[in-house]
Amino acid sequence: MKKLIRPVLDLFPFLTNYRTRRWMRLSEEQFHKRIQQHTGPLNIIIGAMNSQYPGWVSTNWNELDMTKGHQWKRYFSEKKCDKIMLEHVLEHISEEDIARFLAAAYASLKSGGTLRIAVPDGYNPDERYIDFVKPAVPRKGQEKSEYPWVKPTDKIIGDPNHKSLLNIDSLSAALQRAGFEVHPLEYYTPEGGLVANYPNDDNGVIYRTVSKDFRCYDFGKTFNSLIIDAVKPGA
Repeated sequence: MKKLIRPVLDLFPFLTNYRTRRWMRLSEEQFHKRIQQHTGPLNIIIGAMNSQYPGWVSTNWNELDMTKGHQWKRYFSEKKCDKIMLEHVLEHISEEDIARFLAAAYASLKSGGTLRIAVPDGYNPDERYIDFVKPAVPRKGQEKSEYPWVKPTDKIIGDPNHKSLLNIDSLSAALQRAGFEVHPLEYYTPEGGLVANYPNDDNGVIYRTVSKDFRCYDFGKTFNSLIIDAVKPGA
């Protein structure tokens, strides 16, 4: 019986991967058609999850992998974007992938187009905030973690899904290297001073901002984001 069952079990990973690849291809084809058929300003949300806003096209990883330049070229080589926005997405990729994304977004925007980015703020002076948003670091001698790659004697400090923690200086520098003009809207300075000039949602809806008195995680005060509008020059 084992000799009969084993070959069938060995097929499961292959079948699962095949179904995943097929689903990805279908998602990409459907999204490509949506872009081709889209009329009016082309405003894109990266990593939207379930967010839907009037006048904006929501995307998720199965439709547009933000780190894959060939997907950006396929979707936006002929029809350029007016605006791109992402809220608390960029921290989930490495600094190398951030550079790839910024180059692809720059090439995909019209001249004068805007990229609005909101990420956790690495200069936030609250240590609890930093411990919550920084890339995960296990600590010894604590309770068992819910994450399987952490040993039972470890505790995670930080977010295991985060790969980078940016601040106004590092993100501004990355954007400028990609060719953008940088317009900071909300951030902490290296000295711990808060600058909050979030004007409106015209370039993308950001909820995790002090301007909307966003509160979470029992910090006892408003939760800030590092928010920048980056503009492709030439309009």
